[in-house]
Amino acid sequence: LQTLADKDTTIRDLKQELQLRRQHEAEKDNEILKLKKLNNEYVKEYGLEEAEAERKEAEDEAAIAKDDLRRKNDYINTMNQKIEELMSENRYLRKRFNVGDDFGLDLESIVLSDKETLEQYKARVRILEMENAYNQEERTKL
Repeated sequence: LQTLADKDTTIRDLKQELQLRRQHEAEKDNEILKLKKLNNEYVKEYGLEEAEAERKEAEDEAAIAKDDLRRKNDYINTMNQKIEELMSENRYLRKRFNVGDDFGLDLESIVLSDKETLEQYKARVRILEMENAYNQEERTKL
């Protein structure tokens, strides 16, 4: 067991160590302040303010791009999950109703046909828009 004198010595030593650490901390704080001032002088002297602003802007843009990429990645993951669910449902229904994997459908020709139909609709809309514009001009003239 420590005696009272030993405990007093330990306390005194700890107080001295604490005081030394506080002095060291104060010295480091002063050193940090001096370095900050020196950095500010360099920034002003060498025109680094603009470079720092550009760096900050690039950093902000990178953060925005990273967030956008994360959102797009989440969207892709969601779509992949939905595709997997549809494929599972398709497999289940094919199995349940004894439909083979190749039902004899030419999906590529169906997709092309749908695209052709869509293009025809778009062309028809453009023609109708031109006719409408012409009719409005005629109406204005009358």
